[in-house]
Amino acid sequence: MSCSTKTLSLCLVIFCLGAVTFLSGQKPMNARSFEIKETVLKEASFYQDNMRMSAESGYPLAIYNPNFFLTEDSPEQMGLAYLNANKALLGLHNSDIENLKLHAIRHSPSGTTVRFRQHHLGLAVNKAELTISINKQNVVSFLANSFVYGVEIDNAALSLSLDDAREIMLEKLPFSGEYTETEHELMIYHLAGESRLIYRIILFANDPVGEWEAYINAHDGSLIKLEDIAFYYREHHEATLPGIPPVKPVFQMMMMTDGTGNVFDPDPLSSANAEYGDTGFTDNSDNTSTQLDAEMVSRTLLDISFDGTDYSLAGPWAEVMDFESPFRGLFEQSTNDWDFNRFDNAFEAVNTYYHVDASMRYLNNDLGLNISPDEYPGGVQFDPHGLGGADNSHYVRSTQRMAFGEGGVDDAEDSDVIHHELGHGLHDWVTNGSLSQVEGLSEGSGDYWAASYNRHLGDWSPGDEAYNWVFIWDGHNPFWNGRVVNFVGTYPNDLSGGIHNQGQIWSTCMMNVWDELGREQTDKAFWEGLGDTNGSSNQNDAANAVFQAATDMNYSNAELAAMHEQMTNTGYTLPEIPLDIELYSFSALRIDNHIAVSWITSSETDNDFFTLEKSADALRFEEIAIVDAIGNSSELQRYTHLDKKPFGGTNYYRLKQTDTDGTSSYSKIVLVDFKEEEKLKVFPNPVSETLFVQTGHSAFINARISIYDAMGRPLNSFSTNQVNDKTILIETSALAAGFYSLKIESQGQQFVERFYKQ
Repeated sequence: MSCSTKTLSLCLVIFCLGAVTFLSGQKPMNARSFEIKETVLKEASFYQDNMRMSAESGYPLAIYNPNFFLTEDSPEQMGLAYLNANKALLGLHNSDIENLKLHAIRHSPSGTTVRFRQHHLGLAVNKAELTISINKQNVVSFLANSFVYGVEIDNAALSLSLDDAREIMLEKLPFSGEYTETEHELMIYHLAGESRLIYRIILFANDPVGEWEAYINAHDGSLIKLEDIAFYYREHHEATLPGIPPVKPVFQMMMMTDGTGNVFDPDPLSSANAEYGDTGFTDNSDNTSTQLDAEMVSRTLLDISFDGTDYSLAGPWAEVMDFESPFRGLFEQSTNDWDFNRFDNAFEAVNTYYHVDASMRYLNNDLGLNISPDEYPGGVQFDPHGLGGADNSHYVRSTQRMAFGEGGVDDAEDSDVIHHELGHGLHDWVTNGSLSQVEGLSEGSGDYWAASYNRHLGDWSPGDEAYNWVFIWDGHNPFWNGRVVNFVGTYPNDLSGGIHNQGQIWSTCMMNVWDELGREQTDKAFWEGLGDTNGSSNQNDAANAVFQAATDMNYSNAELAAMHEQMTNTGYTLPEIPLDIELYSFSALRIDNHIAVSWITSSETDNDFFTLEKSADALRFEEIAIVDAIGNSSELQRYTHLDKKPFGGTNYYRLKQTDTDGTSSYSKIVLVDFKEEEKLKVFPNPVSETLFVQTGHSAFINARISIYDAMGRPLNSFSTNQVNDKTILIETSALAAGFYSLKIESQGQQFVERFYKQ
């Protein structure tokens, strides 16, 4: 075996990359004396209907299942249509929407997520975003809102240059070695009603080790923030090796082949059902033992690289790098068999490659979720020996890389640590850089991803204490305590301690769901839901997003009920659950001049009756039929109702189910388009002053005309005595800009059309 080490000369490298946060996975770090912590004012909120409302602005921070129908269009236009139609609800002005910039669009099994970032005077507003989730029926099913209200800059002239700001930062930081600048940006920072122009600069250094973020006032040069945005467990053993680490060259000719390697799967204590301290099961300064060797298993290393001479651990889903001290090389060798034990440094590289590769293939190939880094081509990049050898690990958002420390038990020997750090990356990538650490959401998500993999292997039974442990080999030992996923506490009462402790509420809840639904169903809903959150989302928002994602992916009523129960038992506030019967199908079909609405149940328990409701605009529903239920059944039961008076446009139907105890719940909404060609025209649309409504068949006679706003509230209603006239003129000049619904009732027919007033 030959492990090559490649070196480059010392230099300063300045990158202009995306948003940076340095997330150190399982262990926090004590603050240094020269740090200036950012002032964070927690926004008070309360729950109203299906919304989490800001107590300060009075506008929603999140809307759970808005259930707002959109006309099919591009994702960006659908997102803007929703915002324009709900300006009053969201507290937005036309200029606010005009100054939004599309940040990302993500397509996934549950639908499409559209992200807009707030700008003012052409500058980004720090951490401000509107995130809109649209399911595959073109219905808005979730909204996350971190828009900053009241942004105003009185003086846009700069008194400070970027170089000046950087010097202010460097004077404060006691650097003793080289550093790398990963981002700088002029932006708007808003706090406690005051907007300021700031330079946001981020430097990465080995001494003092950390990812250093500074906010410098662009007018007076004051330091608002100077903070290591990493989180560590204990005082860090700082590295003093400066410089640029060895990097992997780009081969002219590269082939992909499989190899083999020894790994722990998931860790030696789990596979042996042993405890730390049992004979042979201690770290012992990284030495191996007969017992530890017995727990190694040979695994296939898929799609590793071969350049005709050497094999390297670089594949489509994972790639070893060497970008942090101690610089131990890339572990290239002339054979494709990495048959080492834990004493050899190559063991951690192989172990990490296997677990990252397997996890990414499971997510993307098996679950079809399409989650991966976008800062570089190829697999997830990681350094199996980093952090200057300290007992910690981290994920760095600016480079989208992971690194693992060596103190105590080497972190890269424990799949829980690997999956936890990968969990930070997945959280970052699935939100397009809008990862949230509010209430320890990302820490809890990393713990969940570690526990989900470990538990599915079945090494521990529910009666074993380690069944609920996270970091079983790396923690729960003399080095540190580790964490658990059977945390005793509820939300939000027990949100105490730091983000790592708070995250245990979230990970515990999701592992309780995991026990009910199983690995694949829970994993899929978890990442789909998390992908609909943004940087301001708290645990309650995430719970609703995960539940909504499961709903949008047509999870069974039993699965949704189990998920709902576990989440509400934890203390999260969710809207009512869907039908508690097993609804096999619910559909509506046009038959001549009628619409047949049908539904089939696969099981019923104490089911009393169904109420069929209809709407012309998906906002205001009316009862059209009550249908008695079978009551109790484990076989398919079929129900049908014929709607003989459909609206002359789009007809929306939903089903309300009522139990014998009086409790009720709703189905999803289905629709049927009942328009006939040339039957009704509404133009121009958008309209400025006068709206023309024209029928191509029988004339309007004694028509009743009603106008509703985007929330379904009536604004105006009047009658016309026009006889044998096929055109009605409606003045709209008094209406504010936005979406409206127009309802016309004439000769027993109803027509509903939407229009936009510009």
